[in-house]
Amino acid sequence: MPNPIKPIGVGDLLVVKQHIVGYEPSEVAYIENVLKGETHSRQVRRAETTETSVTTERENVSEEERMVVRSV
Repeated sequence: MPNPIKPIGVGDLLVVKQHIVGYEPSEVAYIENVLKGETHSRQVRRAETTETSVTTERENVSEEERMVVRSV
């Protein structure tokens, strides 16, 4: 029995391979080696603090005007 599926055309197969040369300083956050048969646990504590600063500013402006009248 002949195969009813026939290819439409033939194309080129392009294979892209990537090799990592190194890591930038900010790419890897934490690495720790654990051997086979060992167990490891890691606890991470994150704290979020909020600091509120309130500044009160007061300004007093007083203006005084004097008129001096002299008669000659």
